[in-house]
Order: sequence, then structure tokens, then C-alpha cells
Amino acid sequence: MPNWILKSTVQRLISWLPRSHRWNALFQKKISRGYFARQATFEGKLILCRQHLEHYRKFSTQPVENLSAVELGTGSWPIVPIGLYLCGAAEIWTYDLVPLVEPDLLQHTLTQFADAIRQGSLKKYLPGARVDRMAKIQEMADLPANENPVKSLERLHIHVRVGDARHTTLPSHSVHFVFSTVVFEHIPAAIITGLLDEFRRILVPAGVMSHYIGLADQYANVDRTITPFNFLRYTSRQWRWLNNPIIFQTRLRIEDHRHLVRQAGFVLVHEENVLGQPDELRSVPLAPEFSHHPFEDLLVLFSWLIARPANPVEFSPSTEPTGQPG
Repeated sequence: MPNWILKSTVQRLISWLPRSHRWNALFQKKISRGYFARQATFEGKLILCRQHLEHYRKFSTQPVENLSAVELGTGSWPIVPIGLYLCGAAEIWTYDLVPLVEPDLLQHTLTQFADAIRQGSLKKYLPGARVDRMAKIQEMADLPANENPVKSLERLHIHVRVGDARHTTLPSHSVHFVFSTVVFEHIPAAIITGLLDEFRRILVPAGVMSHYIGLADQYANVDRTITPFNFLRYTSRQWRWLNNPIIFQTRLRIEDHRHLVRQAGFVLVHEENVLGQPDELRSVPLAPEFSHHPFEDLLVLFSWLIARPANPVEFSPSTEPTGQPG
């Protein structure tokens, strides 16, 4: 049995258990060794944090020091929100459907930050990190890992919320920045629509939205016999049986994400894509669902989509706003 099908089968079985996210964490800790963020993963997240901040600085009129932000998808390692805190963000709300941050995971993440500070490498990734906030991280990294991680993160002005981010309860026009990091690819289109509607409600008129989206077949990370385009060969009916219920992949293409963002009343101000190998894509017999997509769009493996709320005159619910990605 191919490695990717084996992983899908195991996690499908785990998904049937009560509190499946806990069992999946145990599986990662004991079997797949994916529980703690590896050093390369930690550094990669810091680079993505810096890019989020660069997008905010480029397209916002407000300084980072006054930044109020919302993150979609807390995950297990709150590296990006801690990075925003270090660079001066005032308040950060982070939303996820299940509580994934455990005390040992947070302590490990804080230790990675403290080590990077001591070694002098953090400034390479986050040149805007403040001295006083770096000292706070080092102080917290030296404390025993026996405190609820939600309470610990509150000390960093990071507010963890477990629930549906389509209903944040935050006041309208109260947030300067909304961001996500490899999250949208796990969310069905209808739910993304609701999320984007909420983000438009809570963003200030000059707010910025930055999303880093993965569009590759994630099974290719664990099985080198397949390409990152492998999942495009299956029909929707076939994919329902092969998809991973715990790490769900929607297979939405970049064209779909552009449409959803514009339809929700945003103007795309920047798009930056990482492309795969054309020969690998040509080697995959496409399912009918993907035959209408342009070849160059199907090549996209990762994408930055940066958007701002459209002016009221540019947008009404019955029409899409104008504007092309940069």
C-alpha cells in the first residue's frame, strides 16, 4: 500500500474516535514524529511571519506598533502570532475549531524563540523584534510548563479562541490585519465565504488581509512516489474516500480562491505564486473537475493573496469588485 494511502487510512480511523484531535496528536508524538516543530519548520514559520508583516507594512497606513490582528488557524505551534507580538502588535486574536496548543508544545515553541534570541538569529528573521518583548519571551521560556497555554499566551496579548471564526464577536471595523498561514486549503468554499464576510465586517476600511495558501497535494510530503499534483487525477467522488478527514484538503485552485476573495468584497492588491514543474503536472491525467482551469493556474503550489476591503462604491453583494492581483 502506498505511504500516502496508509496515512490517510490511519487518520480516517482516528477521526472516528471521540476527541480525535487528541488521538491524532498522540499519533504524531509516538509514530510520525510530527508533534514538535522541527528547527526548519520553526525558521520557515518565522520567514512567513516576516512576509505577513511586510505585506501589512506595504499596504497599510497604520504602524505595526498599533496593530490589532486576527489569525485564522492557531494550530499547534503559535509561532506566527508570537512573532507579531515580538514586532510590536498590540492585540492578536487567534481562532481554531479545536484546542491544539498543549503546555509542552507552547513551552517547546518558547524555548525555540529563546534560543534564537540568545544566538542572535531571531533578528535575521524578524528585524523589527523589540528588545523588551524578547526579554519577556526569554523569561517565559524559563518557567515550568505547567500553566494553561491559553493563560500563558494572554501575557503576550495573544487571545486564543476555540470556535468558528465566522462568528468572532469582535466589534465591526476594529481590526487592522487578518492573516492565515496554510489554512485556506483545508476549508470548503462555502465556509471560506462566511469567513471572508466576517473578516470584511471586522476590518477597518484601510485594513489588510494576508493569506498564504498551500495548493499542493500534501500527501506528497510523506510519499515521494507521487507528485504535488497527484490529487488532481481523482474525481470528487473518488476523492471523498481518499481525503484525510483530520487534515482535509479541498483541492480548490488559485482561480477559486481569487474568486472567493473578490466575491466577498475585497480587492486583490498583490499575488505571488510558487509554481511546480510543468512536466510533473503533464504526467497527471486530470479529472474532469480540473479540465477548465488554465494550465498556469494548475501549476501553482503555494500562493500569497493580499487583499483590502473594496470601497462601497466598488462593491455590492450582487457584483464582484474590480481589481486584478499585482
